[in-house]
Amino acid sequence: MIDKTVESYIGLGSNQGDSISIINNAISDLFCIFGSHSIKSKMYISSPIKAEGPDFINAVVKIFTNKVPLDLLETLQILEKKYGRQRMYKNSPRTLDLDILLYSQKSIRSKELTIPHPRMQERAFVLKPIIDIDPYIEIPYYGKAQNLLSNIKDQYIKEIDE
Repeated sequence: MIDKTVESYIGLGSNQGDSISIINNAISDLFCIFGSHSIKSKMYISSPIKAEGPDFINAVVKIFTNKVPLDLLETLQILEKKYGRQRMYKNSPRTLDLDILLYSQKSIRSKELTIPHPRMQERAFVLKPIIDIDPYIEIPYYGKAQNLLSNIKDQYIKEIDE
C-alpha cells in the first residue's frame, strides 16, 4: 500500500465468450473494488492487432487506488482468473484481459510490469476509450492522446450502443 491515492487507467478487453457481459461485469467488479467514484468509458468493438480470434470488446476504467503497481497488477490478474482467463500463448484469445495503462504519470520498467503500457500509443482501442474519460489526457513520453489517435485512423474501432 502507498500513503496517497493515485489515479490509474485500466484497459479491458475480451474476445471469448459473451464479451459484452464479461466487460460489463468486470467494470462492476472494478467499481466495487476501487469505489463508485471510478469512471468508465464507452465500449468499443475492434479488430485484433497481432493477435488471433474474433473481434475484441474494449473499454477503459479510471480508478483511484492506494495500491502500489505490483499489488494492483495482482488484483487485476485475480479478476482475470475469475472470468476464466488462460494464458495459453502470447496474444491468445481471452475471456478477459485487464491492463494497467497508466499509473499517475509514473514510468515503470520491470520484468513484471511496464507503465505506460507498451504500444498503448499505437492502439485505437486504448486511445479512443481513454479520451472518452479525459479528452486532454497526455501519455507520458508520447504526448496528447488525441494527437496519437489521429495517427492511427486506419484501425477499425466502432462504438457499441449499450
